[in-house]
Amino acid sequence: MEENKRIYRPKGRGYIISLSVSMLIFSALIVGGIVMISFNYAIAGAIILCLGAIAVAWEIIEVYLYKLVLTESGINLSENRLLASIRQERVTLSYDGLCEIKFTSAMGENGKTVPAIALFYSDGIFRFLNVNRFNTRQIECIMSDIKRLAEAKIGREVSILSFKKKGGYAILYPKE
Repeated sequence: MEENKRIYRPKGRGYIISLSVSMLIFSALIVGGIVMISFNYAIAGAIILCLGAIAVAWEIIEVYLYKLVLTESGINLSENRLLASIRQERVTLSYDGLCEIKFTSAMGENGKTVPAIALFYSDGIFRFLNVNRFNTRQIECIMSDIKRLAEAKIGREVSILSFKKKGGYAILYPKE
């Protein structure tokens, strides 16, 4: 029996722009390597050409592998990588005990705040999904799919909290 899967691939504006810029830089390395080879700088040109080709291949593999998968049994978010460094380990979460879902900001390892989905569980534990690479519409769909799948699995209502600023303070309200 195959499990029902919902796969999300990033479509965030910042992610697409940074991906385009990095691919442009890596492509320039490839072109620069070819130009250097044509001007008889074969060794240096070959090195730059190889580095550019490896970087392009690495980016393509990263784009293909990074995804958020929602299944009937849980949530899986791939590793968030930047070349050789891992920004976020792979996240696997269950729906068991899930009470509330909220779109918020979380502090990353580098000290910057990133968009995140906070999942609050009945035992007082909460976990964050780094959704920096996804656009706002995708994030809303992800949250509603998590709510639907969690309610089907655990048999009770899961609330989605909205964030409204009022007088400088963040107040949580159940989303209507």
